[in-house]
Amino acid sequence: MRAGPALPRLPAAPVAVAVSAVALLVLAHLSLVGGAPARPAEERTPALVVDGPDPRAAVLFIAGYDSWYSGKPVHDRIGITRYSYAGLGQDGRPLPYHPIDTHASLDASAANLRAQIDVLHRRTGKPVAVMARSEGTLVVRTFLARYRHPHLESVVLLSPLVRPGRVYFPPQDARAGWGLALGWELRGMLSLVRWTSGAKADADSPLVRSVLNDAPLYRNRMLCPEPGVRMIAFVPLVTAAVVSPADYPAVPSVQLPGLHASMLGRMDIQRAVADFLAGRRVDGNPSTYYPAIQMAAAAWQAPALPLKLNAVWERDTPDAAFGDDGCLPRPR
Repeated sequence: MRAGPALPRLPAAPVAVAVSAVALLVLAHLSLVGGAPARPAEERTPALVVDGPDPRAAVLFIAGYDSWYSGKPVHDRIGITRYSYAGLGQDGRPLPYHPIDTHASLDASAANLRAQIDVLHRRTGKPVAVMARSEGTLVVRTFLARYRHPHLESVVLLSPLVRPGRVYFPPQDARAGWGLALGWELRGMLSLVRWTSGAKADADSPLVRSVLNDAPLYRNRMLCPEPGVRMIAFVPLVTAAVVSPADYPAVPSVQLPGLHASMLGRMDIQRAVADFLAGRRVDGNPSTYYPAIQMAAAAWQAPALPLKLNAVWERDTPDAAFGDDGCLPRPR
């Protein structure tokens, strides 16, 4: 008997479980009002509590997913400059942007970051420090991987997405591939979200495809140190519920109770960020609760798709999801 056509590859975990791993990227940053996503108020550029000397670098703040910016400059002691997902105007100032602008590809956002760091350095004559929140941490990591950064002095990662890119689904027009069913499950879920709330979350947005297509970078290197750049991460404990148990090398991290993207509302975090930007030493404090939460939540998490199985990904790169050192140099 002649064999029939090969069946499309399906995810290795139940679809309902696997969807949560990808959906977090899109949904975790939506503001919830009355139980439904809605457009948030403009995300204010943070004002830091500074008890000592001012930062020695010019500070650029990158807000997260679905944020928006009116274009109003910040007037505070530090003079933090807002990163714009829409780029710079002819006068070199950050343009106003809308939530949909944060759905751009990470390569496009990283190119914008490169230009804005260069302009800020030329305008102030200072090195640049970047404070990045949530999706902004993906933008920074993409920038570090793609470009030389002689003007970048330090990076503060606020609520970083610790290990995205653990699963995959192909583009909408694909008929086969890893995660085919997962992709359609997620598209259906987000269609319901759009219908009930008006939110513009899209499983096929350039942002989501960026993470899926370059998963080795984001899976392995989100918390890796970068030569010549001082780095620190402020990680809320809620992150542990969606990150599989493992050692996360690397940059000093401060792990504290809190929700995603909420940490800058705390005075102690503001002081710690200001101290770090001023060049003071801020020690990490790994929480004993973090690994415990990871172990408790591990049972419902989708297992990661090995990098070597997906032809879209680099097969010879380390795979941090399976115990490799993801901070090793990527193959050229």
